[in-house]
Amino acid sequence: MIYDTNLFSSYAAGRYEQMQAVKADRPYWRYRHSDAVVHPRPVHVAWNRKVLHADDPWWQTAYPPNGFGCKCFVETLSARDLARMGIPKPPMNRVESMPFAGQTQTVKDRQGHVHTTPKGIDRGWDYAPGKSVSADLARLKAMAQDKLKRLGSILLATSNPIEAVVSNAYEVAKAGGKHAPWYKQQLDLGYRQLEKGIQSIEKQIADHESWIADPQKKVKDWTDRDPRYQAGLLKKWQQDIARQKEQVEILKGVLKEKGHE
Repeated sequence: MIYDTNLFSSYAAGRYEQMQAVKADRPYWRYRHSDAVVHPRPVHVAWNRKVLHADDPWWQTAYPPNGFGCKCFVETLSARDLARMGIPKPPMNRVESMPFAGQTQTVKDRQGHVHTTPKGIDRGWDYAPGKSVSADLARLKAMAQDKLKRLGSILLATSNPIEAVVSNAYEVAKAGGKHAPWYKQQLDLGYRQLEKGIQSIEKQIADHESWIADPQKKVKDWTDRDPRYQAGLLKKWQQDIARQKEQVEILKGVLKEKGHE
């Protein structure tokens, strides 16, 4: 849970910066409760789909995640979005309209000290991750980078077999393994068709790599999508690239098999 919480907080900080960048065009924020949470907090459920202005002070303490295990998130909306959904434009300082506004809760820490926090907010979470590029954001980014660095080391140690599979995709397919039916289909193609096939797949690889670098090229409303959707699509694009690279190696192998270097 600690790793997930840190990762989600880091994402939220970056997301906050993105939302600030488009605030002029999309000045309204909608709180969203995630259905992925096994034990939902009643307060967070009550806040679901509530819309406030991006500069409303309520966000300073309630911007999610606002507790351990919280997977709530925020969507940006334009004036046109509100009109289409029949939602009136919320005025500034609409805090009192939010459920449990002004209510507090008291919790005790392990030392027995009593702490008071806004209702629905865990102790130490009454701030907006990314509100300022400060020590909190720097710490979260450093933690994420450290985890990615360590993960990269693990992948590096195991990536040679993966690369070997890609580079030997032709031999594997020829021996009846992965992509064998597809390999057999390519044997009926001529030189020009094989060359065009390689060019076409390499273009698909380039397209996928550009989408990973800038997802909004493919998904216009990327910044408003659920983090789970974003992670799933990025993973799919990476898998597509791996498959396409294997297909390119197979086509190149077929060319050599036919006597074309």
